[in-house]
Amino acid sequence: MVGRPRSRSEVLEVLRAHEAELRARGVATLTLFGSLVRGDATGGSDVDLAVRPGVGFSAGGFDHFGRLDALRDRLSTLLGCDVDLVEEMAARPRLRQVIEQEGVRAF
Repeated sequence: MVGRPRSRSEVLEVLRAHEAELRARGVATLTLFGSLVRGDATGGSDVDLAVRPGVGFSAGGFDHFGRLDALRDRLSTLLGCDVDLVEEMAARPRLRQVIEQEGVRAF
């Protein structure tokens, strides 16, 4: 999906408005980070989100990856632009540090 990412405040507003739906999909927390948070997003930027799946998010294995893909697709639809979704606890240490330092928790 190609589209211009919204502003930081618009992205957070959309995510918070759909919190109940996203929690029903097994999302425990969702954090915005990257260029939108830093204020240096361009027309080609995507929206960077870190997810912490909750208990019961998936049955593990390929089901887990399928659910992450489906979640990314849903977030792209909600936001109207490409989304780069990372699982926070599975991210490399440097990326986790970036998420912790600059991330803004949607919920």
